[in-house]
Amino acid sequence: AQAILAQVCAAIIAPSRLHRLRRVSMDWAGIGSGFCSLFVIWIAAASALALIYPRTFLWLSPAYFPVLMGLLMYSVGVTTGPSDFKGGHRWLRPLCINFVMCFVLMPGLALALAWAIGASREQLAGMVLLASVNGGQASNLCCLIAGADVPLSILMTVSTTFGGIVLTPLLLKTLLGAVIRVDSWGILRSTVQVVLFPVLMGVVSKATVPRLCDAMKPGIPVLGILVSIFVVGATVASCTPQILGASFTLHAALLLFHILGAGAGYLLPAWLGGHCVESRTVAIEVSMKSAAFAFVLAVLHFEDFDVRVPAAVDCIWCPLFAAALGAVWRAKSAGLEAGAWAAEYKPRW
Repeated sequence: AQAILAQVCAAIIAPSRLHRLRRVSMDWAGIGSGFCSLFVIWIAAASALALIYPRTFLWLSPAYFPVLMGLLMYSVGVTTGPSDFKGGHRWLRPLCINFVMCFVLMPGLALALAWAIGASREQLAGMVLLASVNGGQASNLCCLIAGADVPLSILMTVSTTFGGIVLTPLLLKTLLGAVIRVDSWGILRSTVQVVLFPVLMGVVSKATVPRLCDAMKPGIPVLGILVSIFVVGATVASCTPQILGASFTLHAALLLFHILGAGAGYLLPAWLGGHCVESRTVAIEVSMKSAAFAFVLAVLHFEDFDVRVPAAVDCIWCPLFAAALGAVWRAKSAGLEAGAWAAEYKPRW
């Protein structure tokens, strides 16, 4: 009788416990989702805090940045799977547009803006370095906020991340070789260590232990945002005097860099007959650069301290610009769900 009673009690209690566990899991998932949706605010707040109280982040030495960036790249690999590449043949055009703009238009634009404001050779090198790196991972979240195509954004980020392994050192050597000494092989080595290996490790982890990676998946965006907050905060804190002492023209040039990049990224797909979802996605991906990675490369491979200042300044302007862009486009619905637009238009090529 006691055994039967115990079984009955277990049958009654177990479902309630299971329900509570599921409820707690859903609560934490909701909290994490809410935290991630405020990403731009956290980055802007970290930048402001670093400017006002630099000591808040100065304990984090730039020597740890490559490890933290590697952790961020690992999260990209873990969260990227074959399902993200479905329909990739339909996205070939916007992928090509983004890739060319990322590594041709943006470096040329940065060089032109640096010449226009009469930047020193160190700041010119820093602006070109910023423009020559891959797209920032935060662009995926900004696409979500702006009603753009998130899977396409992920593909664009991955493509420029891998492309930057070779193209970033090549661009810097080509554009800056006559201006400042460039350690192109060192930059290539660091890019492989900080980007390629961690991403491949993430992909291998997902292929070999998919259940573990799926269990980790809800927490990975939160971890990525926390890493970004500390890296951006420490970046700004380490250059606070230079950021506050930078000329108005440098701040204006970096903001204009994002505005013109987003404008070109929006108009070209639209001119080619693309849907506004495509235009929004390309605009965000083209205009947002990985300023933290540019700062890491400046610290590791450029002797002049001022080379890292544009990347540090951009850690402030890039999230603010992204927040404004996302808010404006969020208020105006794009009209189609992510991916649906690809079958709705007839491109000119």
